[in-house]
Amino acid sequence: MCPRPATSPREMSIMAETTPGGPPDPEKRGCFTVALGVVLVLAGIPMLVCPGPGMATIAAGIGMIGVGLGLKRRGDG
Repeated sequence: MCPRPATSPREMSIMAETTPGGPPDPEKRGCFTVALGVVLVLAGIPMLVCPGPGMATIAAGIGMIGVGLGLKRRGDG
């Protein structure tokens, strides 16, 4: 029989504290997000001339880079 998944915030925090390695650091997560964004932008460039969603891929990559760098909208103060 499988154990039931943790549902309460307290159980989730206990799992995060006892999990090897703990929760990921925000800096590592941001670095990964920026790297993924760069890969998407680089993959989207050849898609501009080849069949494929080049503009959408480049836009998604730029968005990922913005999220990874912590950029906010103008009205988010």
